[in-house]
Amino acid sequence: MFPSRSVIEKLEGLRRGDLITVDWHDACAFSRAVEINPNVYTTKKRTIGYFYGIFESPDHSMKYLVLVTEETDGVPSEGSSIPVGCIESIHLKTTRKTMKEQMKEAKVSEVPIKTIILTEKIFVEVGKAPDMGAEIISYPC
Repeated sequence: MFPSRSVIEKLEGLRRGDLITVDWHDACAFSRAVEINPNVYTTKKRTIGYFYGIFESPDHSMKYLVLVTEETDGVPSEGSSIPVGCIESIHLKTTRKTMKEQMKEAKVSEVPIKTIILTEKIFVEVGKAPDMGAEIISYPC
């Protein structure tokens, strides 16, 4: 029965932002069925999205896997809510790396630590161009 131990283990290992594929069983309606067989009463679904979290129903009777499929201005705007008990399998496509992990992978020379802009005044005698070999004295403003 669902969810299997492997599904539970995968759910426990997911982080927000992981791209996953979920195979699950949905409820369905039918009418005018001549014979009641699996083609009539089963509906297998495949949903792809970014893991957002596992949430309980208000009465704590059911848990839901929430996937985000679209964001608007950085806020989730579209997605799917799948009852955890209906999940057959989960496949991890890509893992969203944390900022700490991204910083570890970056080369030190590519990561600016601090940028400083310094304005200096250069004093030159009026009417004379500075000698190329002459020492120029500058003072920070």
